[in-house]
Amino acid sequence: MIYTTGTVSTVSGSAIVKGTDTKFKNNNPAINIGMTILIKSGNTNIPYMIKSVNSDTELVLAQPALVTATNTTFSIHITEPDNNSDAARTMVAINAYTQYFLDAMNTWMSETGQTKIEMPNGEVVTLDSIKKHVYQRHGVNLNPRKDLKPLLAVAKKSHRYGWLKEYDSIALQQAVINLDVAFSNFFNPKLKARFPTFKSKHGKQSSYHCVGIKVIDGAIKIPKIAPIEARLHREITGTLKSITLSRSTTGKYYASLLCDDGMEAPEKPALISNVTGLDMGLTHFAIKSDGYKIANPRPLINASHNLRRKQKALSRKKKGSTNRRKARIQLAAVHERVANARADFQHKLSRAIVDENQAVIVETLKAANMMKNHHLARAIGDAGWSGFITKLEYKAAEKGVHLVKLDQWFASSKTCHFCGHKMPEMPLNKRIWQCPECGIEHDRDINAAINIERKGILELQAAGLVVSAHGGQRKSVTQTVAV
Repeated sequence: MIYTTGTVSTVSGSAIVKGTDTKFKNNNPAINIGMTILIKSGNTNIPYMIKSVNSDTELVLAQPALVTATNTTFSIHITEPDNNSDAARTMVAINAYTQYFLDAMNTWMSETGQTKIEMPNGEVVTLDSIKKHVYQRHGVNLNPRKDLKPLLAVAKKSHRYGWLKEYDSIALQQAVINLDVAFSNFFNPKLKARFPTFKSKHGKQSSYHCVGIKVIDGAIKIPKIAPIEARLHREITGTLKSITLSRSTTGKYYASLLCDDGMEAPEKPALISNVTGLDMGLTHFAIKSDGYKIANPRPLINASHNLRRKQKALSRKKKGSTNRRKARIQLAAVHERVANARADFQHKLSRAIVDENQAVIVETLKAANMMKNHHLARAIGDAGWSGFITKLEYKAAEKGVHLVKLDQWFASSKTCHFCGHKMPEMPLNKRIWQCPECGIEHDRDINAAINIERKGILELQAAGLVVSAHGGQRKSVTQTVAV
């Protein structure tokens, strides 16, 4: 690592770093393109990549400088990192350039004019924005959600894309909207969305959305398609708005119908008498604040032996063969049964909880962070807490039940619900603990559920609601699930 001082400035759009008494070219080891340079700005070190070495005292950065300073300190990291810290800083610099490149691509796709992108080797690529290109060629002012749709009419008349006329126009427009949402999510730094990929009609994510549908004698009529026989699991009430067709990996087709029943969502009560707090777990799926423990069905773990046999059978089949296709469907069927068992359990449990209470208090869990513990990752994924909370959320909204989500850092497990004493540490293997202040012995999970309920009641009262629920002596009750 080389430490020195110098000046950071911007000349003709390029970020220039000038050192004091430096030998960038004659240094041993030499300073090369692609190395990391950290420029100090206040108490922060900002990472950049070196684009070129003009002389012994002058460097050019690969992306625009965020600061302009004189007599500032900067450090240059050699190509091979000396330690983990150097390697981490190198990765940050690469990520910074990647973000700069993605911002430029976002400009190219969504704005007008020209966009210049500087590559790591110093080459400058100038791109006409896609909006400008389409306007010059077709006279269309491109907008992802509105102005892209007229291009579909142009494409239908062409020889290459004439097959688009076979499909409903709304379905094609929805595909454009889905693409716009996918790119917006990808360029949103707050979301961890990947670059959009092509969705093959053979893939799991393939779907078909349209309007103007009818249900006639147990069959669904979709525009430009003959009536399709369907098994309707309940009577359709209200006005049909749209339909989304999807196919599972096992080849089963599903239709999701959107209906307007004309009813308004019920108002949530201002006076709350029934409240429950839920602590999510692995030994038990959920623990209620009244001490009732709900057993964890563990659908994936119970099916692991069958899955292992199906996966081994699939690995032995020749790629592209009919037997491999059959083995793949058999494996997918096991995964489908596991998902269905998990969803069925969560739907029934969430419905029971919403029907029994006027307010439900849950904790916010970051399952992705918790799954970094490889000893628990499989069990956490099998539990599916996020899906359960989602089901609770929309069922509560449908019935007018309050749902409170507590902050993920609320210390529910290691705080005594009797005296409020907070333990400094509470390892996962400690299921029963005694409060050193009041001497009360706690079941870790029941104590957490009680704290969650009380914290949620405080938040409801802070919102101006009247809560008359009072908790008494809790008794632990364990539910068993037949597997």
